[in-house]
Amino acid sequence: MNDPTTKFTAMTNAINPQKAFSAFSCLFLVIMLNSCMGLTKSHGYLDKDDPPLKEPVVMPWNAPSIPQGYHPSGNNFAGHLGIDIIGPRNTSVIAVDSGTIMTTKWDLLYGYQVVIRHNVKHEGKFVISRYLHLNARVVEAGDEVKRGQEIGTLGSTGFLATYPHLHFELGFAKTKKQHFFITENPHKYWYDGVGKISCFDKTKEYKKKTLGITYPLLCQ
Repeated sequence: MNDPTTKFTAMTNAINPQKAFSAFSCLFLVIMLNSCMGLTKSHGYLDKDDPPLKEPVVMPWNAPSIPQGYHPSGNNFAGHLGIDIIGPRNTSVIAVDSGTIMTTKWDLLYGYQVVIRHNVKHEGKFVISRYLHLNARVVEAGDEVKRGQEIGTLGSTGFLATYPHLHFELGFAKTKKQHFFITENPHKYWYDGVGKISCFDKTKEYKKKTLGITYPLLCQ
């Protein structure tokens, strides 16, 4: 009679651990890519769960898509403190408003990143924007930048990036040099109004002296 234990041992020994791990890694990557990009259109798509506002979020048809929106807590497994915008690798990433580069650095989780302190205040606090997973940076700390100016290129650097995208955050700091800040939903602060995603237009004269951001990627 065949010994079941012997059969199981032989079958286990036949499995190549390296190949098994490689296959599992590929499967995990495919699942992640499908969940993040899946059937997402390259332009004009907004995360269907992208967050509750009193006003609806209006996504321009020609704006690079947002497959994952702002979910501070409770809406997914870990919260998402910004918005993810997809695009081809090396797409220009632009400043959402004028300001000063606070830092450009590499981070194990978030890869290459740029942080800008803007020239406007909101309710007495400094306005900060952060751009993560960049493929490259074209600015240095201390540089003055204008709205719409290129600050880097879109990429997938950092452990948390599973596909090329820009993770964009907007927040507020109590002090001028504060790097840690409380993020808020970017959809509340578009130049054209709450929920009205505002594409940057180089022919437009931006006169607002209060907080009003434009999209961090160019609309096609």
